[in-house]
Amino acid sequence: MDISRLPMPPAQRPKSVRFTFSDAGADKWTVHVDIVYAPGNEVHSVSTSALDGTAAVVQNSPEADRVALKQPSPNVLVMALEKGDTLVSTRIYSVMPDGRSLVETEVYPGAKGLPVMKTHYFTRAR
Repeated sequence: MDISRLPMPPAQRPKSVRFTFSDAGADKWTVHVDIVYAPGNEVHSVSTSALDGTAAVVQNSPEADRVALKQPSPNVLVMALEKGDTLVSTRIYSVMPDGRSLVETEVYPGAKGLPVMKTHYFTRAR
């Protein structure tokens, strides 16, 4: 993630955010999320989900305990995250035509239930 573009003071930004999407076979994807927060604490979450929208367990995430995925086109992934019995966010990942950039659009309920949309930018690491 390009943390320099996050709308928060630099001292509060995570040191790094890395997503790894990999084919788990049988129309399933494994998603690893590795975050190093500003104070230095780390979170390493993982899930393996079918691409049919069925909920699957997310391990070690402070944000969600279940995830559902759909891939409506080859360059787009839609992710729904749930904590307890509440949908906490929907994310749309779009691979840009250069194949090296990924844009994440995050939607979640904000103050008084009003929707909040944020955009995050990633560069492919190989």
